[in-house]
Amino acid sequence: MKMGRAHKFIESGHRVEVAMRLRGREKYMKDWSRMKMEEFMKMLKFPHKLIQNILFDGKSLTIKIDPIQSAPKPTESQQ
Repeated sequence: MKMGRAHKFIESGHRVEVAMRLRGREKYMKDWSRMKMEEFMKMLKFPHKLIQNILFDGKSLTIKIDPIQSAPKPTESQQ
């Protein structure tokens, strides 16, 4: 998933699942793959929280993130 598209989904209030597909020898370099996923997560500049940590499922690494909901602003009737 591209960073800009993830940002649009998070802004809309949707959950995002980021998957990194591993091919060939990449499947056997789990440390390198995990490091690349962590670098991707550090590049995300918008507020988010992790729902699921990095999960290795044979052919890919996945991670799920959720938007951080800001507190609703009080309306005049609530003040």
